[in-house]
Amino acid sequence: VVKLPIQGPCNNPDHPEDCFFDPAQKWDHVASVGVDALAAVADHPQTLWHDDMEAKSVPAGYVRQMGQQPATLYLIKAPQGWTFTFWKEVNPFEQKNKTIRRLEFAYGGHRHEFSVTDTAFTNRHNIYNRMKMDEPQTLAVPNPSNVYFCLSLTRLTPPNFDRKHYQICATIF
Repeated sequence: VVKLPIQGPCNNPDHPEDCFFDPAQKWDHVASVGVDALAAVADHPQTLWHDDMEAKSVPAGYVRQMGQQPATLYLIKAPQGWTFTFWKEVNPFEQKNKTIRRLEFAYGGHRHEFSVTDTAFTNRHNIYNRMKMDEPQTLAVPNPSNVYFCLSLTRLTPPNFDRKHYQICATIF
């Protein structure tokens, strides 16, 4: 747990949790806690982001229409039946290999896909060395019911792209 001085909200209606901070200001370490402490701070939304079109993104304007408590960041307990799949494939635009790390599960009656950006989880499970070209593999995780996910929506992609918020899993606890 850290304490950092916040200068104020960024006032971005497409990313309401974002705040400004001064990187020159010191962050204070308050405490170290175990995974068991996550239950006390976990979110319990009725549903996650979905528009019934794609499992991995929502369109521009989605967050603004979420109602009284719009959110682009959640910490949730892993739902039953979640899977982590990984593989390599060729990126046709850049003509090089790219790595895919995907988290999938159902929540609130909708199927979701998240790109996983958690390098600590990836390293802990030796994912990069196990990846195979065009051969998705599913990771067997011990005690999958005692896992938490830090989930986020990306900032809106630029106008010359597809104007979407993509779902990512930043951390797997």
